[in-house]
Amino acid sequence: MTAITPLIRTTRESSAVPQEHTCWLTLINLGLAPYGNSLDDSPLTRQLNQTPRSALEGLSQSTCALLWDEAIKLSKDPLFGLKLPQQHSPTPLQAVALTAKACPNLGSALNTLSRYLPLTTNQARLEIRIFEHQAQLILHPVGEPHPQHLYAVMGYIVQLLDQLHEHRSAQLTIELPLDQQVKPDADTALGHAAMSDSERFRISLPREALELPLSGADEMLLNGMHDTLGNLLARTPTHGLIEQVKKRIVDLISAGEVSEKAIAEPMKISPRHLRRKLNQHGTTYEQLVDEVRRDNALRLIADQSLSLTEIAYELGFLDPSSFTRAFRRWTDMSPTGYRRQLTGDKRRLSA
Repeated sequence: MTAITPLIRTTRESSAVPQEHTCWLTLINLGLAPYGNSLDDSPLTRQLNQTPRSALEGLSQSTCALLWDEAIKLSKDPLFGLKLPQQHSPTPLQAVALTAKACPNLGSALNTLSRYLPLTTNQARLEIRIFEHQAQLILHPVGEPHPQHLYAVMGYIVQLLDQLHEHRSAQLTIELPLDQQVKPDADTALGHAAMSDSERFRISLPREALELPLSGADEMLLNGMHDTLGNLLARTPTHGLIEQVKKRIVDLISAGEVSEKAIAEPMKISPRHLRRKLNQHGTTYEQLVDEVRRDNALRLIADQSLSLTEIAYELGFLDPSSFTRAFRRWTDMSPTGYRRQLTGDKRRLSA
């Protein structure tokens, strides 16, 4: 069997990684069915597979790695994880995908995917970077996830992008750490020609693609799904620290008093300890402040009664120009242009 070369580098200890969602146990087992196998066929995973899912609070990273190892042995397929999205999709990801499809444009949809990916996996986070001519989606490992897990998550992201991009998927550039011997099969599984000489899990697309309107845009559904998924994210035990910090940021940000010290004190830990704990979860204080501002900006800008200046100060920016620069970084659009597009989408939907 040809092995995939795992080119993943990380300094974080797996013990610091939150528990993984149990849906992966079900997904991996279902994915083995077309190969004529089951996790019951392995003495190492049989007992876990036969445990009622309701009795499992979560899966450790080492347990997930064992599941992936056994799945590769049973299927004899080095691309098992990459092919999994073709067969089954986790229910939480289906809800995230529905929310993304209800967004007004592709940029907003990608921000939604990045925000709610923790409902599907705690072993990776999705970063969006915007450059002058290009936008990048970078999948970062959290802890030391099995390479197959990252291949599966990447496959799901590519699958959703194809649905959102609507017949423009050929513009995607996909980078994966793959052995050249399995690259042709990987290209078939992804539906794209992947670049395999990379150590990163990265997708690139033209920057202007972020402004593409989505045919499924639905403001009412989008607001309802944001409320639902936001509540789910807050109640997810494995993501509790992140949401606790975000809630504290929301409380402080409009008053202009947000700081690591102000967040850490009610938690009875030092700012240094807070930074270390956030690093274990694959994020930073600065990233969370930016995410809170981004999410609230997208919500507030839909309210036509609020001026852009009011929104800027509500989000804790020192001046409107700073807000405009940040908004362009988040969406590749100006706040005025984004609001104008929202108004146009609403008129088309009501026509």
